Amino acid sequence: MTSSPVIELNALQSDADIAAARNRVIDELKSGAVIIAPLESAYVLMCDAFNQEAVQKIHEIRGDAPGTACQVLVGSHSTLSGIAAGLTPELLKLAQSFWPGLLTLMVKPNPALNWDLGDGGELSHFAVRVPEGEFIRSVISGVGPVAIASASLSGAPASQNLDQTPALSSEIGVYVDAGEIASGPVSTVVSQTPSGAVECTREGAISLNQLREVFPQIGSTDY
Repeated sequence: MTSSPVIELNALQSDADIAAARNRVIDELKSGAVIIAPLESAYVLMCDAFNQEAVQKIHEIRGDAPGTACQVLVGSHSTLSGIAAGLTPELLKLAQSFWPGLLTLMVKPNPALNWDLGDGGELSHFAVRVPEGEFIRSVISGVGPVAIASASLSGAPASQNLDQTPALSSEIGVYVDAGEIASGPVSTVVSQTPSGAVECTREGAISLNQLREVFPQIGSTDY
């Protein structure tokens, strides 16, 4: 796999071990490194969302086409209002109800943000959610919003273990190893239309019926 540092989550036995590992990962992200970390059903490339060189490095590792945007992870729904514009009460309620978890919101970026997720600032919306894993959430809370993309070549299947990831060791600051990750459902995607309506555009781990328990008027374009 690599000679880069590897943090094995299953080997962290004490609170001190967890804190030391968390601080190591935070330091790598703050230094501008790209790391590989586990999410719910695959490994991802991750960096500070405001470090444009690191974001570009993710796209280079994956071989992404120009204009491809990374997704964003935050540590809490309370962060959303600082990075997104035009949030409706319905979107906030959905975030509060299903985060952390597999709900992705497509939201408008705050115009004051100084970031480029890979699209050159051309896209009107970006994808954001809060992941389930407690360790990764704690890292993000210490760094701020992070940019992510699947730790695989563009168009290739997701990486379920570190041996499947395509990056060279020199390209990665640290690997966070959770062992073999079982594949799972994709996230459910909810978007806000130009008219202000809220719609489910991809039904995944969270069903449309579950969304409607929180927001009965939500529409759907996922047929």
